[in-house]
Amino acid sequence: MEPLEYVATATLIKELRKRHDTMVFLAASNRTHNVEDVTVAFEGPFHAVLGLVELGKCAVMNGISNDEDSFSD
Repeated sequence: MEPLEYVATATLIKELRKRHDTMVFLAASNRTHNVEDVTVAFEGPFHAVLGLVELGKCAVMNGISNDEDSFSD
């Protein structure tokens, strides 16, 4: 399996869509110095996607993450 840093973003998002019924992906790249370099992708029913976004907002506000390398202020 090739390392993730060599997987194109579009390919990665396509794989995430296959693995999950409802999915929201938000990312910004500050390395390009382009303020509009933001990737947004989502999959699933309208209300399920909105619910997932709200759940993500609550998790961020409470510092909850499944990512071991994450940090909160």
